[in-house]
Amino acid sequence: MAVWPEGAARFRTKGPWLGADSAYSVDLHDGRVLWLFGDTFIDPARDGSRTNGPNLFVRNSVALQIPAPGGAGAAGYDLSRSELQFFTGPERAGAATSFFPEAPNGDWFWPLHGVRIERGPLLLFRMRVKQVDTGFGFKVTGWDAIAIDNAGASPDAWTWRSVAGRAADAERLFGSSVLLHGDHLYAYAVKNSDDDHGLYVARIALAELREVSSAAFADPEWFTARGYQRLSTGAAPEVILPGGQIECSVHFESGLARFVQIQTRGLFASDPQTAIVMRTSTAPEGPWSEPVAVWKPQTPAGADPTKLLTYAAKGHPEQRAGSGSDLIVTYMQNDVGHPVPLDALYYPELLRLRWE
Repeated sequence: MAVWPEGAARFRTKGPWLGADSAYSVDLHDGRVLWLFGDTFIDPARDGSRTNGPNLFVRNSVALQIPAPGGAGAAGYDLSRSELQFFTGPERAGAATSFFPEAPNGDWFWPLHGVRIERGPLLLFRMRVKQVDTGFGFKVTGWDAIAIDNAGASPDAWTWRSVAGRAADAERLFGSSVLLHGDHLYAYAVKNSDDDHGLYVARIALAELREVSSAAFADPEWFTARGYQRLSTGAAPEVILPGGQIECSVHFESGLARFVQIQTRGLFASDPQTAIVMRTSTAPEGPWSEPVAVWKPQTPAGADPTKLLTYAAKGHPEQRAGSGSDLIVTYMQNDVGHPVPLDALYYPELLRLRWE
């Protein structure tokens, strides 16, 4: 695995978008890729720095990856040869707002994963978050799913409708990673607990998703000790992967004939166990291999490793670089010792994982 500076450079803009975390991606299957971000810095001065202010802060943003002028086809899936168009919400009192607006009670939304249904809408999952006075100052309370029927338009023209979710006290967060495989949509759900992020998996037949309505999510099939069962039968979902993360990825790697799961292990850079790890399996539900560390993130100059968070690692199988056989991986770093992240941090860090 190696760093991919040519891809990372696409996120290092002069503004107004000036860095964000999360970095999920969704292939829109029309030559464009949607990127989804959590907390985002906006710099109206467009000087490329967060340290000299004034900067704005919104709870989420998105970007559209499109082929650069003169490029087409596969070029649109090579980030280093693409353009990114960033979007926040409509301005209010001269300031940017979150792309996905806050709830009336002040809760906000951070992205989970999504998928574009063939000949259908874009389906996106989100976690719902509230402010608290403990820990890092937030608590994930629930999740929802929205469908965007006009996903072929520019994001600033999108309209969406709610199709599923639980606003509070969600035991599991649905949509940590999703993929289409065979005749089903597989959705990974993470246990919503401060000290336990075990992963579950549910599946929904694509035939049930033609209209992407709430009915499809009312009683999906979960993997249980007896195989895939609907919870209405009295079955209980089974943790398929202990020690997971809220943000991770699962995809099918055709060259390996394996499902691949990518996540971060640990949190602080000072912990020798902190790394980006990979697991593999021959089936969406496992059994999964033991985690293998594929990258040990470094501490940038000026950052304190005891306060440097490393998180949100995930793979982006739609991306292509070089020969097209590499898996592109992103992860995030943020030094919580600084109220405003150092300019070297809080942008997606990109890696190329070469299969051997």
